[in-house]
Amino acid sequence: MTDLTAPLFDFVVLFAHSCFILRTMTAFVRSNMRIAPQPFNSFFLAVVLGVASSLGWSPVEAQDSKTSSSSSSSKKKKEEKAAAMVRVFMETTDDGTAPKVDVIRSRPIAVAITKQPFVDERDIVRAILLETPDGGFMIKLELTSHGKQALEMATVSSNGRRMVIFSQWTMDGVEKPEERWLAAPLIRSPLHDGVMVFSVDCNREEANRIVDGINNVAIKLKNQPKNKSSTATSAPKSEKNKPPSTSNSTARDLIDKNQKQ
Repeated sequence: MTDLTAPLFDFVVLFAHSCFILRTMTAFVRSNMRIAPQPFNSFFLAVVLGVASSLGWSPVEAQDSKTSSSSSSSKKKKEEKAAAMVRVFMETTDDGTAPKVDVIRSRPIAVAITKQPFVDERDIVRAILLETPDGGFMIKLELTSHGKQALEMATVSSNGRRMVIFSQWTMDGVEKPEERWLAAPLIRSPLHDGVMVFSVDCNREEANRIVDGINNVAIKLKNQPKNKSSTATSAPKSEKNKPPSTSNSTARDLIDKNQKQ
């Protein structure tokens, strides 16, 4: 039904334009020969509008449909341009040499962390924004086989410690990427399934941007296919020999590229 509305509207416009030209060309005939104007135009227009009405179409509805389509396309482009990097550190003993970070802005927690992350965006297959019963949200990360192994090894002997999660992501209209220590979930038992779920210190817009950015990087790294609808059955990419983390990572390059656009 929707496919018929646009051609129908175009036909009405074209027909009205043709009638206008015809009336202009024959105006002198009507004035000189006193030929009465025919009611065909009005009758035909009434028929066309009647058919359109029976199809549930109106010019306003067609315009709303075009506006909605344009808005949806713009939103999709923004999602595709998003980029985010993620670093997951482990809490360590404060011996005076370990870096210290403050996590959770509303109630800061000072945590001493390892100097190198044990998981980063190269270990992520996909990110998902989860809704909570109280109206809040959490982020879920599904890891590759390498990420799953790294997470298990890091958490098996770290009961009672915290994982400290850092992220940097792009935001529309902001030249400098946003960055923040997002979370510090407490480890209560080893994580064997390669899945991380945690609350984040950000608003919903930022959370959506982070999730979209992580997934775009995962697609760029071929950790998930470009067609997101098929990711549910896709196997994670195996990365047995992961290169050391550098500032010139795929996520960093993608963030820099998007900031220049």
